[in-house]
Amino acid sequence: MKFIHMSDIHLGEPGVMVEGLDPHIRLNRALIHIVENHADADRLIITGDLTHWAGAGAYAALREAIAGFPVPVRLMIGNHDDRAAFLRAFPEHPRDENGFVNHAEDLAVGHFIYCDTVAPETHVGHFGPERLAWLARQSEGLGRIALLVAAMGGPWLLLLERGNIDAVLLWAAALTVLLVRRWDTLAVWAIAAALLWPMGTWK
Repeated sequence: MKFIHMSDIHLGEPGVMVEGLDPHIRLNRALIHIVENHADADRLIITGDLTHWAGAGAYAALREAIAGFPVPVRLMIGNHDDRAAFLRAFPEHPRDENGFVNHAEDLAVGHFIYCDTVAPETHVGHFGPERLAWLARQSEGLGRIALLVAAMGGPWLLLLERGNIDAVLLWAAALTVLLVRRWDTLAVWAIAAALLWPMGTWK
């Protein structure tokens, strides 16, 4: 199986430069490259930050850019994104019963889980009891299969951050919930900037 991970595209309003660059041009180049060289991929997973300022025009441009794309696209919001604004642009996007952009799917190699760890007005990853309960339910009735968890905040790096016991407990709880289900394989995918910002909170 082949999947492509693209992260932190930071789209602004069309025509507006972000940090001296036009992220729309860069996104278009990346999508063309995928079509020309990796059209056989099973998934393109684009993780946040999808936008830089969570503007409606930025989300609309993203929707237009991936419309009809030959590789199935999965989106995950980041700390620069706004959940409500994202869902206004992508009203059909799956979400859990509490409105978080949590979703999962079964693929040939196993069960893919995409976790929404966003909270307003903070750069760190959040999870908490509601989202943990959703995560636990993803393992019900699936048997022994491979599992990929995508979320912000690397569990191993969190151990290096002094005083961040809430974040350590968050990941310990989440991994325990999954591991007790006796997965054959468990891959925890720490997304993009999370590798540089090993932070998180339990709220």
